Amino acid sequence: MNNPPMTMNHSGYSGITAIVMSLVLVACGGNGTTVTPGTGTTTPANATVTSFTPTSAPAGTPTTFTVVGTNIPLKSVVSLPGGVCASPTDITSTGFKVVCTPAATLGFVTAIVNNNLVADGGWWIGQQTLTITAAPIALSLLTDTGITANQCYGAGSDVLISCTSAAAIALNDKQDGMVGRDVANADSTDGLLGASYSFSGTDCVKDNVTGLVWQRASTTLKALPGDPQNQEAAAYRTAVNAASLCGFNDWRLPNPGELQSLLNYGNNNAQLAIDMNWFAQTRSAWYFSGTPFLSGSSNVWAVDFVKGRIDGIGATSASLELRLVR
Repeated sequence: MNNPPMTMNHSGYSGITAIVMSLVLVACGGNGTTVTPGTGTTTPANATVTSFTPTSAPAGTPTTFTVVGTNIPLKSVVSLPGGVCASPTDITSTGFKVVCTPAATLGFVTAIVNNNLVADGGWWIGQQTLTITAAPIALSLLTDTGITANQCYGAGSDVLISCTSAAAIALNDKQDGMVGRDVANADSTDGLLGASYSFSGTDCVKDNVTGLVWQRASTTLKALPGDPQNQEAAAYRTAVNAASLCGFNDWRLPNPGELQSLLNYGNNNAQLAIDMNWFAQTRSAWYFSGTPFLSGSSNVWAVDFVKGRIDGIGATSASLELRLVR
């Protein structure tokens, strides 16, 4: 169905027209993935929206949207039924950014772009149907798993699909790829998706979510006869502290939960389960924690950075790696 052309220029009619446009999209089966462009009769001529991303947002959570188009008026605004949108920023003739906070109701809602406030005679430029998902649960110091927004499931299938698709939401609207820091903080400039890292000296990386500082290097524990790896690891820790790595002398052996916080389960089988942009020296091996597996057992907890597994490993097993933390 085609959107009706907009030919009226009276402020009252333009507001009605915008509402009509929203209803037309729903009647035509808008699916939340396609921008409905302007009609070419806006002011200035040919102003239109070609892209409105992202196409989903968590309920009640401020989300930054990017609007792209042609001949975008510098007074353009965005309205979100039931929600609130701030004034656009970085606005040019080719687009702008805008922070909108959806209402608490889950489902679909239509964001409408006008070239000015409706009360001031604004004209409809374009619109986008957004999928409103459950807001992420705020957990302090909890890192994200790395599962991406394209790694959700639909009913009756084990094929990974978009987490914003109707099939995924119908199965479960709280799947891993729909919630967490990767949804609320999807910025990969300082770590993949919801992760956030920074360098703390040349040879150390700080996890800005947990506050832990990690050694970038990976050291192989040799497990020499008569020298269980917990003793070897302790000796290595003492040497690193004596050398004041990155200016610190409080390095220690990590526990399994801390090691697990570095895992990235969103990587494919050709990659190690960690952000190699920050931890390039990670090896395809189990990493030593020094934490006893069971009381009275000679095994220790270890984390596999190939497949993301956590298990008890013999304390004198070969090919264990060590990365210190503080």
